[in-house]
Amino acid sequence: MEFPYIEQLCEQSKKGDLESIRRLLYEHRKDFDEGHIKEAMKKALFVASEFGLLEILWFFVNYGVNVTVRDKDGVNNQT
Repeated sequence: MEFPYIEQLCEQSKKGDLESIRRLLYEHRKDFDEGHIKEAMKKALFVASEFGLLEILWFFVNYGVNVTVRDKDGVNNQT
């Protein structure tokens, strides 16, 4: 099951809107367990890395998202 707000999370990551990311995750924290949210956040992490948004990347790292994930092409987008 996918986190239903993944598109919003990715869009907010692209904009660098950390406050909106925090609010979204807080408001919908009961929708999924930590594992599902972290899995969904990987997509948003890739978006933030593409735009060089270090504050957003650090938020995801501190949240516990695995920064050694690879995209569908096997690329590791670590910053």
